[in-house]
Amino acid sequence: MEPRRACIAILIGAAATATSPLASADDGASGFSHQFEYTGEAFADVHGGMQRGAVLTGLAHIVFDWAGDSWRMHTDVYAPHGDSVSGRYVGDFSVVSNIDAVHQTRLHELWADRSIDRLSLRAGLLAADTEFWGSDNANLFVSSAFGAPSVVSGNLPHSPIFPQGVLGARLAFALGKAGTIRLAVLDGDGGDLASENRHGLRISLDEGALLLAEYQSIVHAGPEHQTGVRLGTYCHTGKFVDTDGDSVRGEFGFIGGVDHAVNERLSVFARIGAALGDRSTVPWSVETGFNLSPVFASGDRLGIGIAYVDLNRSPVVTGTATALRHEIIVEGTLNIPITQRLGLQPDLQYIIDPGGAPGARNALVVGLRVTLQNLARTGILR
Repeated sequence: MEPRRACIAILIGAAATATSPLASADDGASGFSHQFEYTGEAFADVHGGMQRGAVLTGLAHIVFDWAGDSWRMHTDVYAPHGDSVSGRYVGDFSVVSNIDAVHQTRLHELWADRSIDRLSLRAGLLAADTEFWGSDNANLFVSSAFGAPSVVSGNLPHSPIFPQGVLGARLAFALGKAGTIRLAVLDGDGGDLASENRHGLRISLDEGALLLAEYQSIVHAGPEHQTGVRLGTYCHTGKFVDTDGDSVRGEFGFIGGVDHAVNERLSVFARIGAALGDRSTVPWSVETGFNLSPVFASGDRLGIGIAYVDLNRSPVVTGTATALRHEIIVEGTLNIPITQRLGLQPDLQYIIDPGGAPGARNALVVGLRVTLQNLARTGILR
């Protein structure tokens, strides 16, 4: 089936499945709130990659929210700064740090949300990865491979993921007590962050549309055994280049993930994504791993994960001078809360066959992340 028709069929099928509306997102609170958070980190390529070296990187995040009886408004701004250990030293495709971004203060999201019974409609500037494809266990990791799926970030033009938001709308339906279906229609190309859309204010609707659908469910098998399941698809209606060098219409992919709490200390996760092999830089990718908490002290959390990113062998599709193969990321990380506002996170990554630069060798990267949370915050006013 042609990609655009296949995606539209799935979206219609998902909507038909949602026979009950979404429970109101309102929790009884109303008023205005804001918060400020800062993340700083040091990363060093100590072996392999393109060359050895170290960088400092930081990210400031400001959030403003307003909540009413059935309305919510949200806006947030990112201010990344510092250097990129991936761009300067490692040469990997996936990017070592998930706060690595173009150094421009930029508007991330700006939207209004209306909830009625079990239905929620959100419109404005939206980032897809704030609601789609997420994993509580994978969120612990620093590597971008465990954030937005590689079949999205690697395949779609200037995709609506951190730190980029695009014009769009999202519709959500609650299915009973544990299930939710989300559908979204988004601008297909947010523009280059370094030149076309430096501050997140660009709106252009002439590069195709991105259609998203996802089903999410939580299954309780006991107080300590909970399983979360996500099944989703995306379709981009724009133009792409296939392995023959021809311009083709549409890109299409599937993403599925599972989070499972084995017991009160151990949780595991797995996610797989697949896209059209003749036009995708990343035909498929998979991530898996586990979280263990506590390890050394109350509140700390250890994560061990591995990600495999398959890369298209066609230089025509990838836009590289040589054929790529794949990239494997192995990461170990430990989140240590020092106080309610201060957290430390030492991180170790080993990257096999870095796919972002020709000739880059297997790389060993070490780092330390410092997180300052709730530096300035007002609670929701009743």
